[in-house]
Amino acid sequence: MGTIKQHIPNFVSGFDPVIQNFETLEELLSIDFVKRWSCDDDFHQFSIGPYGDRWHLMAEQNNGKRWWVIGYITGIVRDELNLPNWKPNKGDE
Repeated sequence: MGTIKQHIPNFVSGFDPVIQNFETLEELLSIDFVKRWSCDDDFHQFSIGPYGDRWHLMAEQNNGKRWWVIGYITGIVRDELNLPNWKPNKGDE
């Protein structure tokens, strides 16, 4: 089982991050704060990148030219999620 903790930037206050368990990629992508990103018109894909002993879940927009860390994943092997590895896209917008 994996756990995702919603990323809330340090400059934002008054909110507690959502922490939720999931078993499959489908369950992860159906979590409200994750799913909202895929509804954006500029949404490109979700990807995953390493960060110490956890993973960053990334939401990529505009063909990967803009990206955001939306959560931290623990307790699951990256390959179990079958998401692309995050790589910065340095192309012109």
